[in-house]
Amino acid sequence: MLRSNSSLKITAAFTVVFVLFITGCAAPQAAVTVQQPQLVKTAETVIPPPVISNVRVSKTSDTTACITWGTDRPTTTEVTFWEEGAAKKNTFNDEEINTAHFCIIQPIQMEKTYSFIIKARDAKDPLVVSAHQGVFSIKTGSAVSQYAPDFKLPVLKGENMGLSQYLGRNVLLLFWDITCSACQKKMPAVQKVFSQLDSSKIALITVHVSGQEGDINSYCVDNGLTLPVLLDLDGKVGASYDITGIPAAFFIDKYGIILARNPEFNTEDELNKLVGQYFSK
Repeated sequence: MLRSNSSLKITAAFTVVFVLFITGCAAPQAAVTVQQPQLVKTAETVIPPPVISNVRVSKTSDTTACITWGTDRPTTTEVTFWEEGAAKKNTFNDEEINTAHFCIIQPIQMEKTYSFIIKARDAKDPLVVSAHQGVFSIKTGSAVSQYAPDFKLPVLKGENMGLSQYLGRNVLLLFWDITCSACQKKMPAVQKVFSQLDSSKIALITVHVSGQEGDINSYCVDNGLTLPVLLDLDGKVGASYDITGIPAAFFIDKYGIILARNPEFNTEDELNKLVGQYFSK
């Protein structure tokens, strides 16, 4: 009988332990924190903003200007522009997806300065945006986006020639001197490009900044230069273009606006590329 009671006690105790173990109450357990997987952004998953390049401003009439630019991939466009000092701002939106873009700015006034901000939104992710801020003024001066100062000078072996007579044509204007070693290296390339230009669309004007007419003529004959050479013997035209070193080149559009000042070139191919870049339209 004693043996039977002992067996019952052992069996009951085992049953209680088993039940506690099954129900999770056998012993308190420490809390376990489950680490959630972290999303690691790699260079492949981050979309870089679009690249805005070749921003140019051209005057298209007495009251309008056109801003053109490119992007390295398709984007939509937002342009905000305003007259400096004025509170009113104008915004232009274009939802067309392109890599070549333009915006007409109007109305504008002569001798006023305008600011603008271009925003390019990625075509696939509109939250990916880049911006470019610029300023332009339709003033007379030697800076890019300004009206090129007009002039009229005597031509070597010819009549007087002025810049304004070429309105309606793009103009490559080059200041140089026969005693300048850098000019001597560039002039053969300029001559070759001149011989290939469509003179109905692009004019080349070279301005010699000093020297005697006889010496300049002899140099041109000896080096086979047939391009037009204007004589700025008193330096007034060079001063109006703020010439501090030569050679100095200016790309001027058909409205008389300076597109580029002193772009670098050394060879015929390099100059042809610049002509195509600035005078392609």
